[in-house]
Amino acid sequence: MTRQPITRLKMKQVKRPPSKSSRDKAEKKRLEKQLDDLWSQIVKKTWGNKCGWPGCEYTTSIAAHHYFHKAQGNIARWELDNGIALDFYHHIQVVHRQGNTEPIRDAIIQRIGQKNFDDLKQNVVKSWKPTVDELREVKWNLEALLLKEF
Repeated sequence: MTRQPITRLKMKQVKRPPSKSSRDKAEKKRLEKQLDDLWSQIVKKTWGNKCGWPGCEYTTSIAAHHYFHKAQGNIARWELDNGIALDFYHHIQVVHRQGNTEPIRDAIIQRIGQKNFDDLKQNVVKSWKPTVDELREVKWNLEALLLKEF
């Protein structure tokens, strides 16, 4: 029996299993999304599910906002002290469109203290390339926190 050569057409039909690096990359993306969701839930819960803008008591359309943008460094991305709950108006109109962040900075400092805020400010510039196992550990810690009463 003679063996037939594999043609290009047949090669395209063969599905290779994803490489370990592409599986890790997909797992990291999935974990990062889950961590973002957990972080958001905990931040909103710690702020009593109401807007943290000074003097605002709204409890509808609440979103978690990073004071230091999560792109500034992964180390602050899931840091709970780096978050504040804001209603839609204060989050989008006042903070993002007008750039007025001083009141939320002051609200965060009032909640966590000046020293912790200064430490947070120092940490946001640090870069962190977490492994899948490190992300799983952060997820476990955030899930445990979410179960606690605030």
